[in-house]
Amino acid sequence: EPFLKKRKNEVAKIVGFLHKKGFDEMNSLSDLEKQVFQHIDSNSIYLGGHSFGGCSTAYTAYHFEKNKDDDTVMEIFTKVKGYVFLDIWSYPLPEEVLDKGIQKPMISILSESFAYNNEISFTSKFIGSSNCMHSSYIEGTVHQQ
Repeated sequence: EPFLKKRKNEVAKIVGFLHKKGFDEMNSLSDLEKQVFQHIDSNSIYLGGHSFGGCSTAYTAYHFEKNKDDDTVMEIFTKVKGYVFLDIWSYPLPEEVLDKGIQKPMISILSESFAYNNEISFTSKFIGSSNCMHSSYIEGTVHQQ
């Protein structure tokens, strides 16, 4: 779990950066990066992740929701509208996260190899306790590292 906590802090920093559109750091951005930022709607952020990145995003989302009484967290968290998980690796998630899930809308897409692996019970538990709008797998696909 220590690595997950580190990843949670990194994801939170990215969301904070997108929320502010990196204004504090704008001077250090290239012209191309500044052009990209012009197209980001910082009031409507969707987070996603593949495999352990999905686990990191789910862990972060859970902690955002758990700490919604914190004004700093809420200022950023209200901008996050939902989540997309691709082959989420749920095994490292703490039991508390698996049991309570996340309440903002999410979509989960699994490869066939992840949908039928021996850790699917963790993913099923997480999806079942969350506000999952859609969950499916794609037949004939495999997990990519």
